[in-house]
Amino acid sequence: MNKISKGFTIVELMITVAIIGIISAVAVPSYRQYIIDAETSVARQHLDQLELFLNAYHLNNNTFVSGTQVGKSGTFETQLGFKPGDGGDDFTYVVAACSGGSIADCYTAKVYKTADTSISASATKKI
Repeated sequence: MNKISKGFTIVELMITVAIIGIISAVAVPSYRQYIIDAETSVARQHLDQLELFLNAYHLNNNTFVSGTQVGKSGTFETQLGFKPGDGGDDFTYVVAACSGGSIADCYTAKVYKTADTSISASATKKI
């Protein structure tokens, strides 16, 4: 009497699960790093944009603006006209005087992701 196979054996299923596990173990960290790199790039773009507005303000007023803005509206929008582009609601923008300097001649700017502060970009400028 011949027996007809109607499914998979437990060994075949275990091998399939193991292969999926190995692929997932490699893919998930790579994907996470890809997301971090992309968001850091967006933070850098927002920082570059903020610096343009700060430098334009300094040309007219001989000082920089300091403060904090969370998202697309706040201190820098009202004083500089700075409104970040795509993803701007996810970031916090901070500008302060350099250590040992005054806001009139130097600033430190930092843009970081509000939910994950490890994703950030920063710059210091002295006049």
